[in-house]
Amino acid sequence: MKLTPGELYFVRETDVLTNEVSNYVKIGLVREEEGRSSQDRTSEHQTGNPRTLHVDTVIKSPAISEIEKIMHNLLAENRISGEWFNFTPAELKGAIALAQQLASEALANAEKFAIAESFKNKVSQKSLITPTPDILLWHELLLKSELKIKKCDSLDTQIREIFRINHAKPQETASKDNTEQVKEEIGKFSKVQERKAKLIFDVANFQSSYPDLYDQFSDSKVRIAPSFTITRPKDSLILLSDIDPELFEIVSEVEYLLGNFAEGETSLETLHTKSLQLIGHNARASWNKEIAHANLQAFCQDAGGVVGVCKWTRTLKESKVFNEKAFVSAFPDLAKEFSVEGEAKQAIIMNRKRSYVPRRGS
Repeated sequence: MKLTPGELYFVRETDVLTNEVSNYVKIGLVREEEGRSSQDRTSEHQTGNPRTLHVDTVIKSPAISEIEKIMHNLLAENRISGEWFNFTPAELKGAIALAQQLASEALANAEKFAIAESFKNKVSQKSLITPTPDILLWHELLLKSELKIKKCDSLDTQIREIFRINHAKPQETASKDNTEQVKEEIGKFSKVQERKAKLIFDVANFQSSYPDLYDQFSDSKVRIAPSFTITRPKDSLILLSDIDPELFEIVSEVEYLLGNFAEGETSLETLHTKSLQLIGHNARASWNKEIAHANLQAFCQDAGGVVGVCKWTRTLKESKVFNEKAFVSAFPDLAKEFSVEGEAKQAIIMNRKRSYVPRRGS
C-alpha cells in the first residue's frame, strides 16, 4: 500500500436560484505533494458548473489514493458519474464516517507498512519466531479476508459471464425488432473491452536458437527473491455466515439469482446491483487483507516467518535479464522472426455506478 498523504474531500453543490443543496456529492482527493488544498481543487471544478460548489468535509490521511479507491468501490451503488455520488443526508453522514474510519486505520497501521517495506529487500534468517496473541489475530483477519475475497471473485466471474453472453448474442434474448434496444439496455450495466492480439517475442525459443546473441543482450543481476506464504490450518473451519452475516446474505441472494437467470426470473439490472454490492465487500476485504499482510511482515522483520502462521523468505538470487528493447532495436528483422501473435481477448467491464436509477429524495 502506498502511504502517500493527502486530503479526501466531499464537495456539495447549491442551486444559485433556489439556494437548495442537492444530493449530489463529489468524493475526490488532493495529494500533499501537489501543493494544493481541497478548496483549490473545488475552485477548479467550479468552472462550467452552474451551481455553487463548496467543500463540505475534508479528511487528511496517509494512503490517500487507496482510501479514495476503496470509497468509490464501497459506495458504487450511489455513484452517478465519475466521482459524483447521490446521497441522502443519512447516507452522506455514513459515507463521511466510513472515510474517517479508513483514515484512522491507515494512520494506525502506517508504521507497520513502513517496517514491512524496510525489510522487503533484506535477506531473511532461517529462524522462525513464536506467534503472539496479536500475530494470531492478524493471521485470523487475513484468513477471513481471503475467504470473503474468494467468494466475491467467484460470483463476480459468474455474473460477468452472463453479461458476456448477452453482449455476444443479444438476438437470443430479443426479437429482431428490438435487438438494438437490448444492446442499449445491456450497455447500462457493462461494456465489452476488446483487447487486440499483440506480437509477443518468444524469448525461450530465441535463447535456444541463438545462445551467444542472447548472452550478448543479457545482464546478470543479483536481487532479493521474496516469498510470502500464509499457513492455512486444515482443521480450521471459517464460515462466512459467522464472520460476515451481511455478505453471507448477499452471496445467498446472488447464488439464487444466478440459478434462476436461465428461467428468466432474474433481470440484468438486479444482477448488476448485486455485483456492485459484491465490489464493495471485496474492496473492504482486500483493504483488511493488505493491512493484516503488512502487520505480519512487520512482526517477522528479518526472521523467516512465524511458526504456524506464515513464511517470509528473502534470498539472494542471480539471474540473467534479457534486454528485449535493445535487441529489437539492433536486430528488428530477427526479432520479427521470433515474434508470435498472441490471442485477441474480450473483457467485460462492469459499470461501477447506478446512473440509470431515479434520483432519490432527501
